[in-house]
Formats: sequence, C-alpha cells, structure tokens
Amino acid sequence: MDPVYEAAVKRLDELQKEVAPLKEFVDLYRRTRHQLGLDGIEAQETNSEPSTKLKPKKRVLIRKKPSAITRTSPRPEEVVAHAIIVLSEAGRPLSRRQIYDRLAAKGVRVEGSDPIKALGTMLWRANKRLVQLDGFGYWIKDRPYNDAGYQPPLFAKAE
Repeated sequence: MDPVYEAAVKRLDELQKEVAPLKEFVDLYRRTRHQLGLDGIEAQETNSEPSTKLKPKKRVLIRKKPSAITRTSPRPEEVVAHAIIVLSEAGRPLSRRQIYDRLAAKGVRVEGSDPIKALGTMLWRANKRLVQLDGFGYWIKDRPYNDAGYQPPLFAKAE
C-alpha cells in the first residue's frame, strides 16, 4: 500500500481516539456549567416543607443578567483563524509583528497592554494549528514549508 495513505489512516485513528475523551469532557463541562448557572440560567433547588418522605425537589429557573464585561477584541480562536488566512495569503511564515500588522490592516484588533505579546500568546497556544519555525516565524502546521525544511507531522511519518 501507499505509505502516505497508511500514515493518513493511522493518524486518523489516532485523532479519533483523542477526540472521544475530548467530546466527553466538553459534554461534562457544558452540563456542569448549566447546573452551576454559568450559562445564563441558574437552577435553584427549593424544598419548603421538611418531610420524612422522599420528594423530588422542585427546580426554579432564574434568568441571570448578562455580564457587565464586554469584549471588544475577537476571541483567541477567531484571531488564530484570521492569522491562518493571513499566512495562507502570504505563502510563507511571518513573525508575530508581521501577522499583527496584517491583521490590523484587515480590521482585526488584538487588545491588551502589549497587543503584539498578546497575539504571540494566542499563536503559541494554537500549537495544534500553527508551528513556529526557527528563524522564519509562524506557519500553518499542516502545510510543508521547504525553505525551512519543514514537513507536517503526517508527511514526516510516511518517509
């Protein structure tokens, strides 16, 4: 069989094994947030009559007011998605300053006391989607970049 195909099938199996526990975690997290009232609805248990009989507790749903905190800059995952578009358009790795300037030109604002450092943190945390190539800058993890000798992990295993 084709070694690239075999590597792709093997990687797909690995990813599916990783996804199952993540889905379980996300479901549990969502249920817990809902139960704690952190998703905009708070459930309060009421039981006004003391009794020796076991009764189901009544649940009263109370709408919580929206948070006073307003976000003026996009979420990190949105910034990373825009950064990937910028890198695709450039066709080469870019430094965080170059990415920041190109994002700003597109109207994507990154805020913070040091916006470029904040962007760098977002890019660094996106290590499943981006890679930092020494001497070149950030690049899209699943795309080869021959000038730096970079091959995505899937293709590197097939060789």
